[in-house]
Amino acid sequence: MAPADLLRRGRRRRRSVTACLALATTTTALQLNTARSPTDIPALNAWLKPQVPGIGTKVEVAASSTAGWGLVALRSLRRGEVALEVPSSLCVTGASARTRGPFSDLLAEAEKRAGYSWEPLCGDVSLIAAQVVVLADADDDVWRRCCWSFSDDDDDEDAGLPFLAEDAAVLENSYSSRSFDALRANADDDFAWLAAHGALSCDLATFRRGVAVALSRSFPVAGELVLAPGLDFANHDDYAEDDALETCVSKRAAVGGFGSKEKPYKIVLTAPEEVNKGEELRVSYGPLPAAAYAETYGFCPSRGVAKRASAACELRFDLDPSDRFIDDKRDILETNAEADGLLGDVVFDDGIQVCVGNRADSEAFFDYMRFARLKALNGTDSFLLEPLFSKEIWGFLALPISEENERAALDALADECRATQAALLKGAKSPPSGGSDAVVALLERVRDVELAALDATLEWIDAEIANLPLKEYYQERRLKDLGLDTEWCAEDAQWSGSRVPGGVDW
Repeated sequence: MAPADLLRRGRRRRRSVTACLALATTTTALQLNTARSPTDIPALNAWLKPQVPGIGTKVEVAASSTAGWGLVALRSLRRGEVALEVPSSLCVTGASARTRGPFSDLLAEAEKRAGYSWEPLCGDVSLIAAQVVVLADADDDVWRRCCWSFSDDDDDEDAGLPFLAEDAAVLENSYSSRSFDALRANADDDFAWLAAHGALSCDLATFRRGVAVALSRSFPVAGELVLAPGLDFANHDDYAEDDALETCVSKRAAVGGFGSKEKPYKIVLTAPEEVNKGEELRVSYGPLPAAAYAETYGFCPSRGVAKRASAACELRFDLDPSDRFIDDKRDILETNAEADGLLGDVVFDDGIQVCVGNRADSEAFFDYMRFARLKALNGTDSFLLEPLFSKEIWGFLALPISEENERAALDALADECRATQAALLKGAKSPPSGGSDAVVALLERVRDVELAALDATLEWIDAEIANLPLKEYYQERRLKDLGLDTEWCAEDAQWSGSRVPGGVDW
């Protein structure tokens, strides 16, 4: 997304979508792969029990007290106790979809016919979706009957997930800074390639539902999206801490697999807190913005930690390609973003994507201000781009450079916030006709959250601008470091006090 194009509905290439992760205290991900009939649940538990340690002894798939199905404790679990372990042989990932399972052979033949390797626009999501679709169509009764339902009489096909909305016009309205129709367009392009090269024989609707499962039921583990049977029934808890997902779901080495190219592992779920017998084990789906929750899971957090963390709006900013210092700034951004682990997560190409609005002291504001200060380096501040400062510039940018530079950075953020607000308000005045009430209500909720987040951000910007004369800038900090921040007096001739002899290194 370009800075001013957050709400334009043009198709865009997305990075690998990750499960980046209403009024109830707990909510559940879209349950397209749960059984429609309670009689299927015993069959699913019976299938999982001998393959997934913990199923049948510590937890089982059962009716959730709030929505659909979930993981219910068969006995009391201590905080941090392992609840279940899913072996890698059962898990579906983007990598495994390429190397094993029924889809891998189909993909290999398709790539051979195409003459090049397929790079899906939806990344691992489309690979997982294709594997699940093929598994459901294979001669495996449990996968088909318990983990994947295609009953013709489903009357809730969209299930509140915007991606599956029957009326595509609903997705084209300005409900969010996130382009909801981009995911659908990219998924459809991925299906078109697979179908054209003979890798899939299903219809588009089936593949879309596979994408919905990959989005809603997978978890990000150790930098990889993983669909782990059994674990995928873990529902969300609004009150769980932001980092509960990283703490409770982990990837661990497993024994065996000798002679195999793929090292075996297991996906482990531990209890985030004490769980009594009969209670549901829930986790946080992560500190995601409201739009990401809506797109990935079909709901917006309404309470607790999750609500506060999701009260944000995604904005994208890019370096100016006409800037005469563009090459220097691009090198600084790429080199330091990679070293800080921001490349591919916060920093993309020549730009940065941040979530604003939930906390003025959050990492998002810190990341934005450092990027914006770099982008605004011009005039008398541009000396910092000299090679002499190449190892220090990233640290300098963490703090205000000059009043002019700081004002430019804040003004750029304010301009983008106002432009996004205007687009959201324009969409509110011309709502689309059609679309399910559930999807429209969800998207309107996202819009309200983002408008509030933008208002909060603009208030923060106003306060920061008012305090500009009170801030300490680079030159002042440098003089203080060199002991040159006091007026000269006769005693300084003897190099006493705080004055430091020698040349001045600016």
